[in-house]
Amino acid sequence: MSGRDRIRRLVRYTGVNLASLAVDYAVFLWLTYAFAIPIIASMAGYAVAFALNYKLSRRFVFAGHGAHKSERRLFTEFMASGAFGLVLTAVVTGGGIHLLGLSPAIAKTAAVLLSFVALYLIRSRLVFTRLEQNVTFPRPHVSIGPMRARHTTRSFGSLAVRLPPAVRGQRIGLLGGSFNPPHRAHVAVSEAVMKRLGLDEVWWIVTPGNPLKAHGDLAPLTERLEACRQLVTNPRIRITAFEADLGSTSTIVTLSFLRRRLAGVHFVWIMGGDNLAGFHRWAAWREIASLMPFVVADRPQWRLRALSAPAARALGRFRLADDDAGALALAKPPAWLYLTLRLSPESSTEIRARQAARKPV
Repeated sequence: MSGRDRIRRLVRYTGVNLASLAVDYAVFLWLTYAFAIPIIASMAGYAVAFALNYKLSRRFVFAGHGAHKSERRLFTEFMASGAFGLVLTAVVTGGGIHLLGLSPAIAKTAAVLLSFVALYLIRSRLVFTRLEQNVTFPRPHVSIGPMRARHTTRSFGSLAVRLPPAVRGQRIGLLGGSFNPPHRAHVAVSEAVMKRLGLDEVWWIVTPGNPLKAHGDLAPLTERLEACRQLVTNPRIRITAFEADLGSTSTIVTLSFLRRRLAGVHFVWIMGGDNLAGFHRWAAWREIASLMPFVVADRPQWRLRALSAPAARALGRFRLADDDAGALALAKPPAWLYLTLRLSPESSTEIRARQAARKPV
């Protein structure tokens, strides 16, 4: 985050706290005047202001941050930081009065300012955070245990991340990839998954770069987006490259962000059989599987390798039958399905090879 962005966030944080303080006093004065019970009025004002502060902080100050955390965990951490702020204010006020001989007004002012700075640092660095992975991949031929990942925290996501429109209750498939280039098999898989799973839409998430692939022959993002738009004629397939705004191409970060930003939407992650075969090498693959249901589209010559891969074996008990495809979008994760489709030999790798050899595509 640049220095200018930090200043803007601090200004928004200050504005949110001033607005919360104003609401606190308004509720306190109104209830005191109406019922003449100032202690209860003070508690009610603080509770309303605290809830407002949480909502405004999430929406305007730390928008999109902390997407990898559940709502309960995020609110609990926010509430714990607020409790810390109260204790800090009391300690500094008392110390200023009794140890330094300050007047109550000056001691209280110093305590409030110190608490303000401390809470901003805590909430920006510990509560509303970004999830990244430093992954130690398993060695070949070694049994795979739980994914070992070290989570570091950096803020990510904001209102600048533009997503296709979606409404609560929709069922949306997510097909991520380089699309280098897109081809008819991508369209066929998307339409088949929509039909079999009863999805409303499929989003093609065109990534700036796949962390598991070399980028030597990767076409510019703008060219790949344009190629996708020219290929797709189905209005229920939407093209997006929001990962470029998100600042991450990690699947766990992308899916976590979508879950938090569009909490009422039922997402299904779409992958190919070749992806399932190497899924155990992905960063935090077990966490990905528990974030949302996923469907595996069959690929030529990959079915046997995919279903015997370490990830498929580890998640075997959560696999749904083909007949239950229509229930996958509403299933509680982990839940997945290996979808038998009409197979197409077309692939981006082969198309690039033919283009390099100047053969017709």
